[in-house]
Formats: sequence, structure tokens, C-alpha cells
Amino acid sequence: MTDRTGPGDEGPRMTDPTPPGDEGPRPFFSDFVELVYGVFFTPVQTLRDVARRAAPPIGAGLLAYVLAAGINGLAAGGSVAQALRSMATEFSGAPGGPVGAVPVTVPGGAVTLALIGGFAALFFGWVGLFLKAGVLSLVSSLLGGRGDPRALLAALGLTYLPVLVAAPAALVFGGRPVLGALSSLVALGVLLWRLVLDIIAIREVSGLTTGPAVAAALLPLGVALILAIAFIVFIMVMVFGMASPFIGSGLPGAG
Repeated sequence: MTDRTGPGDEGPRMTDPTPPGDEGPRPFFSDFVELVYGVFFTPVQTLRDVARRAAPPIGAGLLAYVLAAGINGLAAGGSVAQALRSMATEFSGAPGGPVGAVPVTVPGGAVTLALIGGFAALFFGWVGLFLKAGVLSLVSSLLGGRGDPRALLAALGLTYLPVLVAAPAALVFGGRPVLGALSSLVALGVLLWRLVLDIIAIREVSGLTTGPAVAAALLPLGVALILAIAFIVFIMVMVFGMASPFIGSGLPGAG
């Protein structure tokens, strides 16, 4: 804060002590609504604002994640219930048949599966969000980025919001085999959308350029994919090794 006077000044002029990008405390609800709107319609500006705040909106980010994960989990559970009901009806030949009398054909069974999906998404989602923020923050720092991990956590909570677009598609199309491909296309589009938002969040929070930000987002995915493939190969080798004594000689007791 400095005092400056000049021609025509009636007294000392005080500079604004508030750092750029942070206007001080904001009302939580209105800030939350603005952040949600911004992620969908002005993502670069919104995530840049999150990165520049002295106090990152962690509460708003976590609330956005909880709402999105819960709704998406409910939709996933409802979609599974629809698929099971469709299968039961198909195999029983008619509703109420011997196979169709499984619990998922009862409305309460579908509600139960939807609630299980919602609670599972919330329970495991927390772990995934914090783990994702920690891994991306570490990778970004290894690539030369500097940023507040709290800001990245808040930003990643907000970048999960596009799953709200996939939730209605899963409910409407998920239980119908003919339209299942359309639901998969919507899910793929939302996945790519979220990846782009994650790259923007990493870039704005860590100060990296777009190229290193893309690398920071894709490196963990690549490592996870390699580990998954290695695990599958290991399981296949183990199964083949256990079955190899019976290959060629036939099963025990076979003539």
C-alpha cells in the first residue's frame, strides 16, 4: 500500500492490496453456481480463476464432485437394473416368468441397485479424486510445473462435472441393446471432454505450457494402461501354465 499525490489530487491515493485474480472471500453459493456454469461454458477462464485464487475453492470443487459422482452412480445403478430386467424378461419369455421373478424386476430392486451405485461412486470416488490430484501434481512438478496442489484438487473436482451429461444417456439408452452403442458414444465423448478439461486445469494451475500439460495428463494413464495389460498377461500365463499339463494329454479319465 503506497501513498501517491499528483496535480489535481485532493489527498493520498491508496493502491488496492488485493492480489490479482483474488477479490477476497466470495459468497459460497453464488461462487459455486458461477464455477459450475463456467466449467461448461467458459472452462479456460474459470479454471484460470481457480488457479489464481489465494484461497482455492476446495469446498466448491468437492461439492461439485460429490454431486456429479452421486448422480452418475445413481444413473449407472439404474442402467444396470434396466439391463438386468431386460435380460430377465428375454430369458423368461414373458414378465413374471420363473427367471423374470428376480428382484430387479421389482421397482424396489431397481431403486436398491441405483442407491448402491450412488453410494459406491461416492465412497470410492473420494479416494480416486485425492489420488488423481496427488499423482497429477507430482507429475506436473517433475515436468517443471509449479502450482498449489489445493488448487489442482479444486479444479479436478470441477472438471468431473461433464459426467452429468452422460448420466441421462445411461438411463435412457443403457437398458436398450439397440441404443446401447449411442450410450457408449456419449460416454466416450464425455471422457474426452473431461480429459481436455483436466489438461486445461493442469496447465493453468502448474503454469506449464499445453504440451507438457498434455504429457502430465497422459503419462499416468499410459502407466496405468501398461500395468493393466501386464496384469492381464500375467493372469493368462498363470492360467495357461495351470492348464498346460492337460493340453495334449486330454482331461483326466478321458479315453
